[in-house]
Formats: sequence, C-alpha cells, structure tokens
Amino acid sequence: MKNGRGKAQMKERVDVVELDTKSCQVLYYDEDARMLIVNDEDFSQIEVPLRLIKGAEKLLQAGDSIGVGMDGDNIVQISLPSSVLQKIRSIGMDDDDTADDR
Repeated sequence: MKNGRGKAQMKERVDVVELDTKSCQVLYYDEDARMLIVNDEDFSQIEVPLRLIKGAEKLLQAGDSIGVGMDGDNIVQISLPSSVLQKIRSIGMDDDDTADDR
C-alpha cells in the first residue's frame, strides 16, 4: 500500500484508539538501545525503544522536547521537534522513516 490508501472489507473491524498525548523531554540513551524520557506533567520516566524513532536518536539531544502518543502503556506515536525534522529532511531521510511533526 504505497500511497497510504486501502479498502476495508465490510466484515473487517477497525478499532478506534484515543491517544493520551504527553509532552516529554529526552533524558539520555542507554546501552540497551533505549531512550529514556521524562513526562513533563508528572515527571514519570518512560523507556522508548530506539527502533521507534528509526535513526532520529542521532539528532535528538538530552533536553529536547518530544510528543508521545500512548494507548495505555504502549507508545504508538512520537512527534519530533521541527528542528530535528528539518535536519532529517536535509540529510535525505524520508518522513516515513521517522515520527510525525508536531
């Protein structure tokens, strides 16, 4: 599905998920391929597998703000700062290889 369009069959069911969006800051990266972030609202710490940001960890630094969309305990969306997205575009990575702009 190259263009992002598709047809759902009448018998297929689509679950609608309401995301809990959190504003967070990058703390650091660890040796186990994870990024540790802190929720700005309640200061809870969240571990993010680096596979979810597909190379953007090379451009994110400690203290950078990101948005995190969660369904329960599952991270389903990460919004990178505009400055990081501009750097990604300038080095030729596709937006499909990264998270959405906020």
